[in-house]
Amino acid sequence: MRRCSSAHRSLLEQVEHQLATPTARARFVRIITELGNGKALTVRGRAELLDAVRDVMEPESVFAASGLVRALGPA
Repeated sequence: MRRCSSAHRSLLEQVEHQLATPTARARFVRIITELGNGKALTVRGRAELLDAVRDVMEPESVFAASGLVRALGPA
């Protein structure tokens, strides 16, 4: 696998929530890097991408105390 480019990190910086975990950030960058390197987007891969985006943009910890559900995609 190739190293992630600065573009992938830049994308992460634009969409990440300050409370996103390092694990969520790393997963997001890994998936974006794989897709950028030509990996096909399968049905399973699409679900993983959606979960990764959700975990970076709207971490569960943000909504846990308030009882609100996430705004991005199905809860």
